[in-house]
Amino acid sequence: MKELLFIICIPILYFYPVLYPSIASFTAIFFAESKQFNYLSAFLVFSGIIISSLIAATIIPTSDTLVYLESFKNAVSSSIDFNAQFEPGYQIYEYLLNILTGNNEKLFLLLTSLIFNILSIIGISRICMNLIQPNMFYIVISVYFSLVQPAMGLSLFLLRSSLSLAIMLVSISFFKQKKIVFYGLGIISISIHYGSIPIFCILIFQDFWMLFRQNKIFLKLLSRAREITIIICLSCFLLTIFTPNLITPILFNLIGIFANSGLLGSNKAQWFINSDINIFIDFSSPLFLLQIGLSILCFLKLSKDLFLDVNQYKYLTSLRFIGIAQILTIMLTLPFSVLPLRLGLFYFLYFPLWLINIPFLSISKKINNYRKYLILFAMFFTLYLTLNIIPKKQTQDYSDSKVNADMVVLQGKPLDYNLIQLIEYFL
Repeated sequence: MKELLFIICIPILYFYPVLYPSIASFTAIFFAESKQFNYLSAFLVFSGIIISSLIAATIIPTSDTLVYLESFKNAVSSSIDFNAQFEPGYQIYEYLLNILTGNNEKLFLLLTSLIFNILSIIGISRICMNLIQPNMFYIVISVYFSLVQPAMGLSLFLLRSSLSLAIMLVSISFFKQKKIVFYGLGIISISIHYGSIPIFCILIFQDFWMLFRQNKIFLKLLSRAREITIIICLSCFLLTIFTPNLITPILFNLIGIFANSGLLGSNKAQWFINSDINIFIDFSSPLFLLQIGLSILCFLKLSKDLFLDVNQYKYLTSLRFIGIAQILTIMLTLPFSVLPLRLGLFYFLYFPLWLINIPFLSISKKINNYRKYLILFAMFFTLYLTLNIIPKKQTQDYSDSKVNADMVVLQGKPLDYNLIQLIEYFL
């Protein structure tokens, strides 16, 4: 079975490289049955990373990517400005890449995508190892490549967010281990995108829990944290949908203070305020619904008896607070039209952490074959992309300005390019 899958990967790599990352990582699962390091599995994942980066870097630049490319071209001639459009860490990053690539836009996108993929994989693998779930790593990567397809160009659309997130994942993998590395990488992540501040603060907060352990009131609140969070989420959701005239003005006034502050991001905050407040998030979006569904895993109780070490339990419990916080953030920003979707896309890239929850959830005793279901889940989305999403992209008319708002790769024809044509794109 596994030898056959490996053989199938070869023609897929050549004729349909857009499908290779998910198929290769899926195949890697079957070569990683033992706890020992498997070189073939590592090769499949690493080659998937390279192909994914190549494909993502062939996007037709639209929207945010155009802004990043314009900033990249002017990086050398511009000085580091703390009040500029982008954070200082990102300005340093694009300045260095501008020099390294000789102001080559294609190489800039390729290296950025490659850095994002490599750092994400390192972070996810280390977190799996910390939880003594080495085989889970390949399953998570398989689902990862099936959901965040290179054809979506997501890592280069939310460029700063993606870079910051990848570095934060590596930082999280050192949480509870090497504090210097954790804090160092966390600060670098924040300097690239300030959106990582809440995530970093949530993790730091875990270190101060012991100060409150003796407080009985705090312990009572902590024991009801899940119930309280669910109530807040449902309340925000219901208020937003049924009484927008009540909650919307309050939220708009709060974000209005920031929009008029002149701080980084205030222009975008002003744009959210000026957008049509009657257009709420589209709950029919599979990506958005999946994000909500995956983050709900963080509300399910963990089975302590499934952990080999109490430190593993504490480690995963800390990570789950990110999922609880993200769904709260999305619900609180519902009146701002596209804002929750943008937050959802950013937070969606954290979903590997929620999949790692599954072996330790109380329901996992009843679902003993959770690995099998995750694999089927990954393959379903791979086929869904192949048979539904990609053909639709290929038949779209990209002269339409509305269509140009979508991220498109390979000049809009991802299934028509083979590996040689993909490589020639960069030559």
